[in-house]
Amino acid sequence: MPKATPVIVRSQPEGPVDWRWFVAILCFIHFYVQFLTVGTSLWDHLARNAYRVQGDGYGVSYDLPFFLWSLCLWGIGRSFARKSRVTTHWLAAGALCMTGAVVSTTWLIVSANSSGSARFQNIVYWSREHAILDQNAWCLPWVAIVFVGVWYRRRARDQTNVAHRPWVVIAATWCLGQIPLVPTVGHPTEFSSAMGRVAILLPWTYTFLLASTAVLLLVHSRFARTSALAVGAIGMAVAAFGLYLSWDLTHSATGVYVWTRFTFHALCVHPVSTVGPWLLIAVFAWRIPMAPLPDDQSPYPRAFCRRCGYNLHGLEVARCPECGAEFATLPRPGRLS
Repeated sequence: MPKATPVIVRSQPEGPVDWRWFVAILCFIHFYVQFLTVGTSLWDHLARNAYRVQGDGYGVSYDLPFFLWSLCLWGIGRSFARKSRVTTHWLAAGALCMTGAVVSTTWLIVSANSSGSARFQNIVYWSREHAILDQNAWCLPWVAIVFVGVWYRRRARDQTNVAHRPWVVIAATWCLGQIPLVPTVGHPTEFSSAMGRVAILLPWTYTFLLASTAVLLLVHSRFARTSALAVGAIGMAVAAFGLYLSWDLTHSATGVYVWTRFTFHALCVHPVSTVGPWLLIAVFAWRIPMAPLPDDQSPYPRAFCRRCGYNLHGLEVARCPECGAEFATLPRPGRLS
């Protein structure tokens, strides 16, 4: 016997709550990660009162813009969740901190092994070597979300019938924006070994799942949540491997398993960034419709088929006439079957 399809009940017209909460939770996830990772590094450098540590390029001048960016993420998420009027101010502050982080990272790359006018010559060199783009690629998903969100909002104003709900466009943009961040490891000559095959195939599999999740979201497929969960599973496996390395390194150095800051980050911080966004996409794809619910001027409350979004007002049988989904009971407005 097929599983009964639940019914969506709306007692009032829909508002833009879904995409606001999606962006807010996404900001809170990355605020948590950035605040702990960059905050601890910044605290160390401030405690040592040093701008550089052993010439490795990490210091206050590098960490401060990222720390301010994490605080902006908290402000942006809070303003979106509360529909605050200061959202624009937080977005402007976030753009300024992001620009400062990019400039700081670029300057540290080109000035690592040069001085004076040679630094400006190194900008061209490291740009050709893609080092500057690789180190600053973290900001691409956020920039893409802003531009696509503004474009879709203007498009939705001009057209009453839009194909996607705003959170679907934002989630698909986030998935595609993660593709440049996938590291390329391994070499074809290493394909003969087991670890070499994993190092080569895993990034390609991860990239394929990212693109598949974006496409499945845009076509309103129920398999989008499965694809998002698969991406999260790979992220959890990578985080678990990092935790194993952290424990193994401390055991090799001390002979005992010691709880260190690196272990805490590997267990409680990095899994949040590698799994959290994909769990968020999976939950939204499971609980919130991907296509706008039709507005046929029928009275509220309205009942809709969760599978296809068909308005079930006046239905006489416990079956959707659009997609054939069966319901546990005859859908009535005001109750959830």
